[in-house]
Amino acid sequence: MKLLTKEATADGHPLFANAAKLGETIVKVSSERYKNPKATAALISLVFRGARPCSKEFRAAILAATRERLSKLPKRVQDDWVQRVGRSVDLHNTEVAVAQKQRSQSDEEQFDELLHRAMTAEVHFIITPMTAEEEQGNLRAEKLNDILLQHLGLVPKSEQESDTHYDFLLPDRPTANKFWTKLRGKAEKKATEAKIENTLVTERLKSLSEQKRLEVYEVPCFVCGCPIVVYDPERRYPAGFSFSHHENNIIDTIKWDFKVVEEWKKNVYEKFDRRETDGGARGHMAQEQDPTRFTGYRVKFDPEIHKPH
Repeated sequence: MKLLTKEATADGHPLFANAAKLGETIVKVSSERYKNPKATAALISLVFRGARPCSKEFRAAILAATRERLSKLPKRVQDDWVQRVGRSVDLHNTEVAVAQKQRSQSDEEQFDELLHRAMTAEVHFIITPMTAEEEQGNLRAEKLNDILLQHLGLVPKSEQESDTHYDFLLPDRPTANKFWTKLRGKAEKKATEAKIENTLVTERLKSLSEQKRLEVYEVPCFVCGCPIVVYDPERRYPAGFSFSHHENNIIDTIKWDFKVVEEWKKNVYEKFDRRETDGGARGHMAQEQDPTRFTGYRVKFDPEIHKPH
C-alpha cells in the first residue's frame, strides 16, 4: 500500500492517490475480469489490509495499471517501478500466507469479504428470520440493502435486465409481506432523493417479481433458525456467511469453510422445493416421501398489499 499510494515517483506524485484511483486504472487497462470500479476498489482494500493474498490475475492487473500510470515517463523508469511493485506484491503474499495460518479473520474482515461477494455474485441465496430491509440505523444492513437496490436496477434506475438473482427464504407470510413493504419504502425514499418517480419503483419491483429475479418464499420456520447467505451456490466456489443480530444494531458475520458450504448445499439447498402457491406447497409436502426435503411457496410483490406506511 505504501509503495502504491504513498511513495513519490519521478514526477513527484505517488503512483495512485488511493485505492479508488488504483481501481479505476485497473478497470481501464485490464480485461473483462475487472470491470466494476467499486468492486475492484473493495478487493484492493482487502489485499491492502492483508485480509487476502493478491492473485496472479490481480497482480498482473496492478502491474498493468502501474505501467499505465507512468506511461509518460521513460520506459526504464516504468520497468523499475513495475519490478518494485511486483516484488512488493510477492512479499505481501508471503506475509499474508504466514499470517493467515496464525490467525482467523476478524469480524470486520469477514464482513468486508461478504460485501465483496455481494457486489460480484450473480445469485444471492438468503435464509433468515428477518431481512436487512427491516433494519433501521444499521450501517451493515444498509450497505447490503444498497447493493440489492443497485443490482436490481431500482436505485439508480436502470432499464436493463438485471443479471443478479435474489432468493429470500423467510419463516412466515407476515415477514415476507414486511420484506416487500420495507424494500418498496426504502427504494421509494432513495428514488425521491434521486428525483425518480415512485411509480417507476413500483413497476420495477413488479417486473422483478414476475421475471423471478427477486423471489421471496415462505418456508417452514425451523429452516430459518440459522441465518445464512450463500453467494453463487451452484458455481464451483460458492461462499457462505452466517450472521447474527445483536442489540444496538450490531450484526456479526462468520464465513463458512468451503467444505461446510458443500455439505450445506447437499443438505439444504438441494432439498428445497419451490412452489407458486400455498396450496401447491402444502399438497407437495403432504405427498413428499423424503422427510429431509422441505417446500416453500412464493410470495409475489403486490402493489396493493405492499404499501409503505
